[in-house]
Amino acid sequence: MKRVTFLIIAFLAWEIVKTQDYHFSQYLESPMMVSPALAGYFDGNFRANLNFKSQWHSIDKGYQTFGFAADMPVTEQTNTGFLAAGLTVLKDDAGLVKMKNLVAMANVAYHVKLNDQQYLGAGIYAGFGQRAIDLSQAQWGSQYDGISGFNPSLPSNETFSNESYLYADFGFGINYGFNKNTTNMSSNDGIKLISGLAIYHLTQPKFNFLSNSEEKLNMRFCGYVQSLIGIPNSNFAVKPGFIYNQQGKQNEILPSLLFRYQVREKSQYTGFIKDSYLNVGAIFRARDAIAPMFAFEMFNTSFGMTYDINVSSLRNATSGKGGIEFNLKYTFKSKNVNRSML
Repeated sequence: MKRVTFLIIAFLAWEIVKTQDYHFSQYLESPMMVSPALAGYFDGNFRANLNFKSQWHSIDKGYQTFGFAADMPVTEQTNTGFLAAGLTVLKDDAGLVKMKNLVAMANVAYHVKLNDQQYLGAGIYAGFGQRAIDLSQAQWGSQYDGISGFNPSLPSNETFSNESYLYADFGFGINYGFNKNTTNMSSNDGIKLISGLAIYHLTQPKFNFLSNSEEKLNMRFCGYVQSLIGIPNSNFAVKPGFIYNQQGKQNEILPSLLFRYQVREKSQYTGFIKDSYLNVGAIFRARDAIAPMFAFEMFNTSFGMTYDINVSSLRNATSGKGGIEFNLKYTFKSKNVNRSML
């Protein structure tokens, strides 16, 4: 009965949150899923991210999400701004029936330089998605005969028109960035901030597993703000953030707070000694989970880890075990373009 129970949970979850995207708790480590306008907006020449999340694994196989993203400025920074481009690929697998979602998106963004401290950017994305399900692994209630248990020779009485289908996807976003540098090497009084809005799934593609299905992937509206505030004359900074997603009747609210400690300061003379930082804090998903976070930055590379602890009624099924998530990010930097904290 375990497979049946999980399948029921999976399809009920699909019915309840079918209009929602997959997501990472470390949302800004997958920035182009927050807004296509964030493509290329970072302090460097090339950036690559790897994300992995295993969610609700205690309920059979739960969900596993993989993500890869790369972006870069494609024109030189001028007094007017710069052009940037990016690519995002995400893959999501769910449960024993291997419900799959594969998405690939190309991003283009332009960032207008308002002054030495401010940028205003706009970006678009275009891509495709594929959804698939392996029904050969499914076990339905009608296939339990009440005597010997599961009997695969019994009909499932379920009708699916497709086990796999493709859809096109488009969206856009805007981003505002502010960057006030520190007065000197030891003052740590700088402030960096990004804020913006984005809309995903403008085409609202339909779900085509079932014949005559009227269900669709609703547009997702995303608003966010993230900042880094240095504490003067110390090695500490705080990173408060907030993101809001609205998709159909579902919404997601994620406030976050991290504390950043500068472990080592960059050498301004030889350049051989690089700065390094330790980040500790938590991300809270309202009505769902608390995710303590740890991240370390060194040599243009950062590694972050979170663990979702369920606080919703789902904790009765998961025993509070929401999911572990990892992020690995590398930023190539040949010169200091000094645009943002991302």
